Amino acid sequence: MDYQIEAYLNFKRYERNKLLNDSDKYLLADYPISAENLDLIKQHRQQLRDYMNLDGVKNFNFNSIIPDFPQFPMLE
Repeated sequence: MDYQIEAYLNFKRYERNKLLNDSDKYLLADYPISAENLDLIKQHRQQLRDYMNLDGVKNFNFNSIIPDFPQFPMLE
C-alpha cells in the first residue's frame, strides 16, 4: 500500500477512534443522560464505526468529513 494512502487511513482511524473513546462515558450505566439523548449517542457512535467504510474514505477523498457529535444539552 502506498505510504500516503496508509498514512491517510491511519489518521482517519485515529480521528474516529478518539471520538469513539471520548463518547464512551455517555454509555456508562450511571451517566445522567435521557433515553432520547442516549439513542442519539448510540446512533452517532454507529456512524463513526461506519465512517471508515464510506466511499469518500475508501477512495481517499481528503475532504471526507467525520460525522458531527449530536447537539443536545448534557449533564456533566
